[in-house]
Amino acid sequence: MNASIGSSDTPGTARASSSQTQDAVLRNLHTLSESTQHLSDPLKERYPQVPWRSISAFRNVVVHAYLNISIEQIWTIIERDLPPMQQQVARIMGDLHIE
Repeated sequence: MNASIGSSDTPGTARASSSQTQDAVLRNLHTLSESTQHLSDPLKERYPQVPWRSISAFRNVVVHAYLNISIEQIWTIIERDLPPMQQQVARIMGDLHIE
């Protein structure tokens, strides 16, 4: 998950300036959201605090509405939504005894 965030001390506009960086970030977010669709329903039900449907919906936007994505919205997601998700994933992995 850290691969898509970039350096935390780099301002969002500087990180977003490269189209290669934008493509890489979108690809990582797509992979992340796609991966959640392969988790079992019982696992998702065990962690209702994770916004599974929103993550799935985001995947659909990345795949089907690629040209309408605002890079500013993507950086907001990275800065606002990914840190709590990292904590949730760490908790899930700990509960499942996965390193």
